[in-house]
Amino acid sequence: MFQGRPAEDHENDGHRRHQRPLQAQRQKGADKPDNCSEVPRMADVLIRAGHDQMMSALRLNAHGRTEEAIDRHRPPTQSSPASSTDRQCAAPREIATLGVMNFFALVLLAVIQGVTELLPVSSSAHVIMAERLMGLDPGAPDMTFLLVMLHTGTMGAVLVYFWPRWRQLLVADPRFSFLKMVVLATAWTGVLGLGLKVVIEKLMLERIGGYAHAEVEQLFRNLPLIGLSVFAVGLVILMVEQHEASAGHTQVNGRQATLIGIVQALCLPFRGFSRSGATISTALRCGVSRSLAEDFSFALAVLVTPPVVALELQRLWHAQTEAVVGGMGMVTGLSGLIPGVVGMALSFGAGLVALHWLSAVLEQGRWRYFGYYCLVASAVVLLGHFVWGL
Repeated sequence: MFQGRPAEDHENDGHRRHQRPLQAQRQKGADKPDNCSEVPRMADVLIRAGHDQMMSALRLNAHGRTEEAIDRHRPPTQSSPASSTDRQCAAPREIATLGVMNFFALVLLAVIQGVTELLPVSSSAHVIMAERLMGLDPGAPDMTFLLVMLHTGTMGAVLVYFWPRWRQLLVADPRFSFLKMVVLATAWTGVLGLGLKVVIEKLMLERIGGYAHAEVEQLFRNLPLIGLSVFAVGLVILMVEQHEASAGHTQVNGRQATLIGIVQALCLPFRGFSRSGATISTALRCGVSRSLAEDFSFALAVLVTPPVVALELQRLWHAQTEAVVGGMGMVTGLSGLIPGVVGMALSFGAGLVALHWLSAVLEQGRWRYFGYYCLVASAVVLLGHFVWGL
């Protein structure tokens, strides 16, 4: 009834019994859900791939939104309406950073920022277009640090150029009405600017746009919005040139300062709507002389720029903190400091040249030329987005 079995069969049975636990263990691991269709089975490869993807997501996080940057690397799901919006605003995965930026790119960005920051042609539109063409991410922490340094250089140029003129205004006015009006306009800008920031972040971006942690800086990557803003400020400059009031005011009064401050607040969240172009045009429309309109506009810039720079540094600090927590180390170290200092010096020199040119254009009554330029620049920005795919 029981027949003997060859010895080799007994050996095969032992081998099969030894393999069953291993096969069951492999099968158990294979039954685990996985989002990717083809994933290597080796554990070390899987861990390495996930780590690389996480680090890439953190590097792309430009505004402290680590969660959303990571979500962009996950497969799309049917119940994630915000993911499509994020993908439209997502930066390219392969981007250059300041650590590998060549000297030519640094000089180009510094000159563009230094010249256009002080001319009514929107420095943001020019810088963002240049960064896109060079493969740079405008919202990356190292680029944020560079822009802070460039702003510092241009403000140094403003102080050096305008201080003799401001000193004459202060000496000739014992009541300090010029300084009081500058403070009044800046106060209106601060109050209205903060209100716009809350409305844009909480209502437009979070509730309507579906962002989880919205920041107004997300608008800075929207090229169509920037192009339309440049177009709008071009129209404002041309309309003021045609309907400029007679320059009968040798001082800025409270009504004019309030209106200029409100207009300046509208420029803050919308990159492309030139601050200097809008404020000088508003002053000219109110009957302020051309020289005084220029003095008043850039005096406002001196008071507004430090809080904006402080905000950018705060965003950079948050990015640094999240990078350290994520195990990435410092995202902007000595490799970002050296280009920043060089760029600050270059933007200072370019800013001085731009201010001399701006004063000459204003005094010669050629303000409308900046309006024509803004219309052309807006067309280039829109073509760059819709035709060239920037």
